[in-house]
Amino acid sequence: VEVVFSTKWHLPGLPSSEIGFSICRNCGSVCQSPAVTHNQMLTFYKTVAVYTNPGRAGQPSATKVTDLNEQLRFIERGMGRLPNSILQIGSSDGYSLSRFKAAGVDRVLGVEPSKASADLAQLLYNIETIVNSAEDFKTDEKECDCALDLLPEVNLSQIN
Repeated sequence: VEVVFSTKWHLPGLPSSEIGFSICRNCGSVCQSPAVTHNQMLTFYKTVAVYTNPGRAGQPSATKVTDLNEQLRFIERGMGRLPNSILQIGSSDGYSLSRFKAAGVDRVLGVEPSKASADLAQLLYNIETIVNSAEDFKTDEKECDCALDLLPEVNLSQIN
Protein backbone atom coordinates (compact mmCIF):
# COMPACT_ATOMS: atom_id res chain seq x y z
CA VAL A 1 0.00 0.00 0.00
CA GLU A 2 1.39 3.39 -1.05
CA VAL A 3 0.35 6.68 0.58
CA VAL A 4 -0.64 9.06 -2.23
CA PHE A 5 -1.87 11.97 -0.13
CA SER A 6 -1.62 12.93 3.52
CA THR A 7 -2.22 16.16 5.41
CA LYS A 8 -3.13 17.57 8.84
CA TRP A 9 -6.88 18.03 9.17
CA HIS A 10 -8.32 20.49 11.64
CA LEU A 11 -11.87 19.30 12.19
CA PRO A 12 -14.16 21.06 14.68
CA GLY A 13 -14.49 19.12 17.92
CA LEU A 14 -11.51 16.86 17.20
CA PRO A 15 -7.78 17.19 17.78
CA SER A 16 -5.71 17.92 14.66
CA SER A 17 -5.23 14.62 12.89
CA GLU A 18 -3.11 13.27 10.07
CA ILE A 19 -5.46 11.90 7.41
CA GLY A 20 -4.47 10.55 4.05
CA PHE A 21 -5.29 8.17 1.26
CA SER A 22 -3.37 5.10 0.15
CA ILE A 23 -3.63 2.88 -2.88
CA CYS A 24 -2.85 -0.77 -3.47
CA ARG A 25 -1.00 -0.76 -6.82
CA ASN A 26 -1.93 -4.44 -7.36
CA CYS A 27 -5.73 -4.07 -7.20
CA GLY A 28 -6.39 -0.31 -7.30
CA SER A 29 -8.19 -0.31 -3.94
CA VAL A 30 -8.10 3.04 -2.16
CA CYS A 31 -8.39 3.43 1.60
CA GLN A 32 -8.01 6.16 4.15
CA SER A 33 -4.57 5.81 5.68
CA PRO A 34 -3.62 7.25 8.05
CA ALA A 35 -7.15 7.65 9.38
CA VAL A 36 -8.86 9.05 12.43
CA THR A 37 -10.14 6.56 14.98
CA HIS A 38 -13.63 5.13 14.65
CA ASN A 39 -14.84 7.16 17.65
CA GLN A 40 -13.35 10.38 16.25
CA MET A 41 -15.07 9.73 12.92
CA LEU A 42 -18.45 9.15 14.61
CA THR A 43 -18.03 12.30 16.70
CA PHE A 44 -17.38 14.30 13.53
CA TYR A 45 -20.34 12.82 11.63
CA LYS A 46 -22.73 13.16 14.57
CA THR A 47 -21.87 16.76 15.39
CA VAL A 48 -20.43 18.53 12.36
CA ALA A 49 -20.99 16.78 9.05
CA VAL A 50 -23.93 17.96 6.98
CA TYR A 51 -23.80 17.30 3.26
CA THR A 52 -25.37 20.29 1.63
CA ASN A 53 -23.90 23.19 -0.25
CA PRO A 54 -25.46 26.59 0.43
CA GLY A 55 -23.68 27.94 -2.66
CA ARG A 56 -25.86 25.64 -4.76
CA ALA A 57 -29.00 26.41 -2.69
CA GLY A 58 -28.72 22.94 -1.15
CA GLN A 59 -28.81 21.23 -4.53
CA PRO A 60 -26.42 18.39 -5.39
CA SER A 61 -23.47 19.06 -7.66
CA ALA A 62 -23.66 18.16 -11.35
CA THR A 63 -21.04 15.47 -10.68
CA LYS A 64 -23.18 13.90 -7.95
CA VAL A 65 -26.21 13.85 -10.26
CA THR A 66 -24.18 12.24 -13.05
CA ASP A 67 -22.63 9.67 -10.69
CA LEU A 68 -26.05 8.78 -9.28
CA ASN A 69 -27.52 8.37 -12.77
CA GLU A 70 -24.76 5.84 -13.49
CA GLN A 71 -25.31 4.09 -10.17
CA LEU A 72 -29.02 3.67 -10.96
CA ARG A 73 -28.17 2.23 -14.41
CA PHE A 74 -25.45 -0.02 -12.92
CA ILE A 75 -27.80 -1.52 -10.32
CA GLU A 76 -30.57 -1.98 -12.88
CA ARG A 77 -28.16 -3.70 -15.29
CA GLY A 78 -26.76 -5.92 -12.55
CA MET A 79 -30.12 -6.98 -11.10
CA GLY A 80 -32.08 -6.85 -14.35
CA ARG A 81 -34.41 -4.34 -12.64
CA LEU A 82 -34.32 -1.80 -9.87
CA PRO A 83 -34.78 -3.39 -6.45
CA ASN A 84 -38.05 -3.14 -4.51
CA SER A 85 -36.23 -1.94 -1.39
CA ILE A 86 -32.91 -0.28 -0.56
CA LEU A 87 -31.07 0.27 2.72
CA GLN A 88 -28.33 2.90 2.47
CA ILE A 89 -25.55 3.14 5.04
CA GLY A 90 -24.29 6.73 5.21
CA SER A 91 -27.39 8.22 3.61
CA SER A 92 -26.39 11.85 4.21
CA ASP A 93 -29.14 14.32 3.28
CA GLY A 94 -31.25 11.64 1.55
CA TYR A 95 -30.69 12.84 -2.01
CA SER A 96 -29.46 9.46 -3.30
CA LEU A 97 -32.38 7.60 -1.76
CA SER A 98 -34.81 10.20 -3.13
CA ARG A 99 -33.54 9.44 -6.63
CA PHE A 100 -34.05 5.71 -6.12
CA LYS A 101 -37.55 6.41 -4.81
CA ALA A 102 -38.32 8.64 -7.82
CA ALA A 103 -37.05 5.88 -10.14
CA GLY A 104 -39.61 3.45 -8.70
CA VAL A 105 -38.02 1.77 -5.68
CA ASP A 106 -40.91 1.12 -3.27
CA ARG A 107 -39.09 1.20 0.07
CA VAL A 108 -35.98 3.24 0.92
CA LEU A 109 -34.39 3.53 4.35
CA GLY A 110 -31.27 5.45 5.35
CA VAL A 111 -28.80 5.04 8.21
CA GLU A 112 -26.87 8.20 9.05
CA PRO A 113 -24.96 9.20 12.20
CA SER A 114 -25.67 12.92 11.71
CA LYS A 115 -29.03 14.02 13.09
CA ALA A 116 -28.78 17.25 11.10
CA SER A 117 -28.37 15.28 7.86
CA ALA A 118 -31.23 12.93 8.79
CA ASP A 119 -33.45 15.94 9.50
CA LEU A 120 -32.57 17.34 6.05
CA ALA A 121 -33.43 13.99 4.44
CA GLN A 122 -36.87 14.18 5.99
CA LEU A 123 -37.38 17.87 5.23
CA LEU A 124 -36.05 17.94 1.66
CA TYR A 125 -36.98 14.48 0.37
CA ASN A 126 -39.30 12.82 2.91
CA ILE A 127 -36.73 10.04 3.42
CA GLU A 128 -36.94 7.94 6.59
CA THR A 129 -33.54 7.80 8.25
CA ILE A 130 -32.30 5.95 11.33
CA VAL A 131 -29.87 8.18 13.23
CA ASN A 132 -27.06 5.85 14.26
CA SER A 133 -23.82 4.30 13.07
CA ALA A 134 -23.63 1.40 10.62
CA GLU A 135 -22.39 -0.82 13.45
CA ASP A 136 -25.13 0.02 15.96
CA PHE A 137 -28.37 0.72 14.08
CA LYS A 138 -31.46 -1.39 14.68
CA THR A 139 -34.51 -1.80 12.48
CA ASP A 140 -37.60 -3.98 12.35
CA GLU A 141 -37.03 -4.44 8.62
CA LYS A 142 -36.51 -8.14 7.96
CA GLU A 143 -34.84 -7.83 4.57
CA CYS A 144 -34.06 -5.53 1.69
CA ASP A 145 -33.23 -6.20 -1.94
CA CYS A 146 -30.18 -3.95 -2.05
CA ALA A 147 -27.85 -2.43 0.54
CA LEU A 148 -25.69 0.55 -0.37
CA ASP A 149 -22.60 1.70 1.48
CA LEU A 150 -21.68 4.93 -0.25
CA LEU A 151 -18.23 5.55 1.10
CA PRO A 152 -15.99 7.15 -1.50
CA GLU A 153 -14.57 4.49 -3.78
CA VAL A 154 -11.95 5.40 -6.30
CA ASN A 155 -9.91 3.23 -8.63
CA LEU A 156 -6.74 5.27 -9.11
CA SER A 157 -5.30 2.71 -11.53
CA GLN A 158 -7.58 4.27 -14.18
CA ILE A 159 -6.18 7.78 -13.67
CA ASN A 160 -3.28 8.77 -15.95
